[in-house]
Amino acid sequence: MNLSKDQKTILQKITNDQESGASQLACTALEELAGFCSQGEWTNSQPMIDDILGLARHLEKSRPSMAPVQNFMNSFIQRLSREPDHTVSEWKRIIPELAQELMEQSTQAGEKSVDYLCSLLEAETLFMTHSISSTIRRFIQRKKPSIEQLICTLSGPGNEGLDLARWSAAQKIPTLLITDAQMGLFVDRVQAIVVGADAVLNDGTVINKSGTFLLALAAQQAGIPFYVCCERFKMIDLSPEEFVLEEKPVVELLPEPVPNMTVKNIYFDQTPGSLITALVTDLGIQKTGSF
Repeated sequence: MNLSKDQKTILQKITNDQESGASQLACTALEELAGFCSQGEWTNSQPMIDDILGLARHLEKSRPSMAPVQNFMNSFIQRLSREPDHTVSEWKRIIPELAQELMEQSTQAGEKSVDYLCSLLEAETLFMTHSISSTIRRFIQRKKPSIEQLICTLSGPGNEGLDLARWSAAQKIPTLLITDAQMGLFVDRVQAIVVGADAVLNDGTVINKSGTFLLALAAQQAGIPFYVCCERFKMIDLSPEEFVLEEKPVVELLPEPVPNMTVKNIYFDQTPGSLITALVTDLGIQKTGSF
């Protein structure tokens, strides 16, 4: 289908977002669908549903490395497709309600995941994290009174770890910001590493911001437990070989081309389950080897 200007604007917003975590971005996509529904002008219901489903299908494919975007868009499409026909005014009530329901499911799952992680790490006070995650931010907020230090990696390119470090420092949590290259130097100064996930594959492999795999390797070498915390909506039935890792424009690394030089800017990597101490979701705690 040919997208309208408003549809293209929404799609570009989701596609180009380099700051939001996967769950947050999925909720933003749902909010945008609800807003598109509320603000659009249709006289007949079928063109309206065609436009909304068409946008949802494009959003579903917009971020291949972020499972919640795919999963929630798929749920939205399936739920909408099963609905009987309604008038335009009825759809304008039903669709935002559906989007809100899915967003609430995400929030509740995130909170439950944090409940499990807090129970697992009740005694620990020294943590390191990589990139930014709404779930990990909730965990940090909950643990705030007892955290002695939080080490945040810069998480380049994009440097979203800086945003987390600034937020943490504003919460009066003792915060140390380091470059990604220093992960190995500081990994043995914490009691646990906690990261979020953009996707969890069918063999337990975790997809997250590039550098997560290297941090997991450093943690294994230092004997530091490595925990991944995310909601069940991050799970996707794909193997590591099937999963697509998003690659971003190389101008982020090299503004001007250099003859005979090839540049890669892959934003996500794969951390095998064998390097993960436990995967913590709203379904519970899964130890290594139980994936």
